[in-house]
Amino acid sequence: MYRIILTILCLIPFYAQAAALDSCTRLIDTSKTEALRQALDSSGLPHYIDGNTVCVEERHRYGLEQILRQAFPNNSHVVQKGWITIPKSPSESALDYLLPINLPMHEAVKRELTRQEIWFTTDKENIIWFEVSKRHRVLDIIFGISEGRYKPEWTEKQSNQ
Repeated sequence: MYRIILTILCLIPFYAQAAALDSCTRLIDTSKTEALRQALDSSGLPHYIDGNTVCVEERHRYGLEQILRQAFPNNSHVVQKGWITIPKSPSESALDYLLPINLPMHEAVKRELTRQEIWFTTDKENIIWFEVSKRHRVLDIIFGISEGRYKPEWTEKQSNQ
């Protein structure tokens, strides 16, 4: 399971490409991704698309909504209603993220990041955002927890059961 998390973490693209693209939403139907990509490319609107996530600058949200209406006139439910604002790091560096796939492990990573005083933040979807420059430390923490070098609460509770 931990190897899957590490693989996902390693394959997640850097948000350096999307440093100024601070507002993200998700496509409900991923089959529409290519059509949206073409519409955004031809519009000239700065954007970043990864899987079913599309990011634009906050000031361009309305422009994206107009492009969606033009590209998908018969479907008003192309993207989720909510927007995620990507938090800014204190040093203004690019951010990477870790999805909450295994919740106990996710909480253990957050506790260990706090203990080691590594800056991170979470959003309303419990995604951990951290600086790309600290990625190796986050990987060390994940490996350390899975290999038993760090003993967060949840691993001790599991071994007692």
